Amino acid sequence: MVTKVANTAWIAASIILATAGAAAANPGQAPPRTDTRAHALLGGIGSLLRVEVGAEVARTDINGSAVQHPQGALVLAHAGPAESAGTTVRFLLGPSRAYVGLELGYSTVTSAPPFRSDVALRSEMPLAGPEGHGFTVAWPLGFQATAGRVLVGFEAAVGWRRFSLDDPGTGESVAGSVPLFEARARAGLWVTPKVSLAATVGTGLVVNDTRTASLILGFSRFPWDGDR
Repeated sequence: MVTKVANTAWIAASIILATAGAAAANPGQAPPRTDTRAHALLGGIGSLLRVEVGAEVARTDINGSAVQHPQGALVLAHAGPAESAGTTVRFLLGPSRAYVGLELGYSTVTSAPPFRSDVALRSEMPLAGPEGHGFTVAWPLGFQATAGRVLVGFEAAVGWRRFSLDDPGTGESVAGSVPLFEARARAGLWVTPKVSLAATVGTGLVVNDTRTASLILGFSRFPWDGDR
């Protein structure tokens, strides 16, 4: 493994040195672009084309108006946070430092506000805390920069988180969606010129008090996302 990383680093360094040498020998010309065919296919859009997979934990505030039961028989006993843990997949495209993308996520709800039935509504006695899962669809818009092997950036994301909650005691279910408006910051490292590892933290804006944290592994089409 160490040998492969060393070989990759050596090849990357050789390419960088060769490009720099060509630029020095021809100061009036742009350095030769590697992977010309792929750049041509992008139609000049840019050099950032990346797929990311990650592990995420989230804390999202939900309330009774956000969830619905098919027959209206159950509601949440009170508003509160739903905590979840899951995975995300992201597809990003843009120039070397700015991007837009699509984010898809699936999570397991580890805790949420309890249900209460019509009887419990009259007696104010909540039922057991529910279990369930969630789905996320979001569109991130961000900016990033590379300094050496360090990668930093920030982004805004809009979308929805949909929860499906099941009461283990009664088997009843509710489902609902909450809007997602988040600001996020990230910091990471380039493991290789095309592979990055980053940690991301986010917070909800305007709509609800969401908190997220994730660890993301990225696979780029072009070395350093073209930021070299």
